[in-house]
Amino acid sequence: MKIVEEKLERFANDIMKDVAAKKKALLGDIIENNKVEYDKKQTEYLTENYNLIQNSLKKIDKEKNEIMSKVVMDNKMKLLNKRSEVIAAVFQLTKDKLKIHTQSEGYFDELVGLIKKNIEDIGPGEIEIIISYSDEKYLDPLKEIFNQPIKIENKNIEMLGGCKIMNKTKNQFIDDSYSKRLEDQKPSFLQRCQIQVEM
Repeated sequence: MKIVEEKLERFANDIMKDVAAKKKALLGDIIENNKVEYDKKQTEYLTENYNLIQNSLKKIDKEKNEIMSKVVMDNKMKLLNKRSEVIAAVFQLTKDKLKIHTQSEGYFDELVGLIKKNIEDIGPGEIEIIISYSDEKYLDPLKEIFNQPIKIENKNIEMLGGCKIMNKTKNQFIDDSYSKRLEDQKPSFLQRCQIQVEM
């Protein structure tokens, strides 16, 4: 009987070893399958989060660029407005100085010289001289010097001084008023002062 018990015990041990080996192999397969599934899910999760982060970064960059563009445009508009203010102030100061100049002693001789030069430049024909409303006091002395009709410009048209010459025969006109000269100086003034704003 002892032999049978030993055989049964050995048989039970063999079965238990076999069961333990199968259990170990089965657990290894389950763990391996779970590890592969876990790695796959982890990769999907990381990829999804990476894409979310990249899309968020793109959105943030786009918003940042839009904000920067708006700030740059706002600053350019402020600069443009400031430039306009500076130009207006400089040209107003120049106008004021020209008005003072037209009240000086030497202005009348300068005006006579301008009229003579422009009559010569425009050539022969039926000439009409136009002077600034503010130069009305020089009308009689100018009539004594020139044989052409002299007209006073409308007071609402700012000449600041100088003259305009019309050759009615040739249908030609020269505007040599101080206001026209000043206006013609604006582009070169902007270039010399380098206060142009690029948009």
